[in-house]
Amino acid sequence: MLLALPASFNKGISIESIERFCEDKFLVTYEINFLNTVSTGYKSYELTFIATNSAWQSINAFPMVSGSFFTKSAYDAKALHALLNVKAASIILGSSNIKGKVLNVQNKSFLITGVIDDGDDENGRIYIPSSTGAFLGLNSAFASELLVLLSQECVDEVYA
Repeated sequence: MLLALPASFNKGISIESIERFCEDKFLVTYEINFLNTVSTGYKSYELTFIATNSAWQSINAFPMVSGSFFTKSAYDAKALHALLNVKAASIILGSSNIKGKVLNVQNKSFLITGVIDDGDDENGRIYIPSSTGAFLGLNSAFASELLVLLSQECVDEVYA
């Protein structure tokens, strides 16, 4: 695996460029972190959102507690899907058995597809497809991190 962090003077890496360049050649993912308010209808919470693509789970391989990570077809369809980490599920709904429930974010309803144990026991995080970022004001988003899963069959570190 290769982790690339853009230099501090750089805006970041354009997710459109990442998606176009990589397509089916090798697994690549990224993270766009931002704070946003989420509501279940009764109460609101400000949590960290992580906009990414469907390859994120394949590269990071964190265990699913329930449900599943959003799929490539959901990403391509710009489906309003959300995946919560264990802490966010506990904070917002008090349970990890929440697949199929809905979160409200900026007057949009996001379907919860599952809960993931991402190892962060202190911070609630919500993972969404970056393709839906425009609905939340991320029109020209730049990634703060780039993760690539290298395979000797298709790419080496020099190519990356």
